[in-house]
Amino acid sequence: MTNHVIVFENETSARHKCVLSGTLSRPESVYVFASGWYESSVVLVNEDWKISHRKVYLDNEEAIGVEPLASHMQRMIGWIMENGKAAL
Repeated sequence: MTNHVIVFENETSARHKCVLSGTLSRPESVYVFASGWYESSVVLVNEDWKISHRKVYLDNEEAIGVEPLASHMQRMIGWIMENGKAAL
């Protein structure tokens, strides 16, 4: 994750954007499984900044479903789908 941009809306909330790039190194190749950016809303809760909402935009979302990358990514995608909820 690079190029973080934060815009404060007030003292307790902000918007955040960030470029993302994810790679998976395997003995046979290095795969790019995520290329894009995300946008988040963050809020201040008990002196800690927490993500209240996040949306991910992928430039290459079709790559995740194509072999051989798909079989390598299955467990991680399952974990994200199960655990990717905002907690405040």
